[in-house]
Amino acid sequence: MDERFCEKCEQELFNAANPILCEQCAERFFDIVKDYIGENPENSLDKVVEETGVAKKYIKKWIRAGRIQYKSREEEERSKKLENFKRDYDKMVTEEKSREQTEANKKKDNKGRYHTRD
Repeated sequence: MDERFCEKCEQELFNAANPILCEQCAERFFDIVKDYIGENPENSLDKVVEETGVAKKYIKKWIRAGRIQYKSREEEERSKKLENFKRDYDKMVTEEKSREQTEANKKKDNKGRYHTRD
């Protein structure tokens, strides 16, 4: 049988799902990356790799698996623009409804009123 060992701690590997790292090292690296991204969410993937020392292939694997969410700067800018648009749209709709309600109340108040002369 072909024995495999973790490339970081040299512990024997039994898990065929990850033939390079043992579970403990993989989780330790994941925690390092997760903590770094939590403190520095604006950094690029290359900067995360450079600062944490964790290989890009592992980070990409966690992104694909859905364990880490990564947005490029373009995606982040698009999200902000969309959020701003939604906020402005909601504000406009609210103002329009308020204006319509005010107009309806004015029309309602003007109906059925009688004026007398002194």
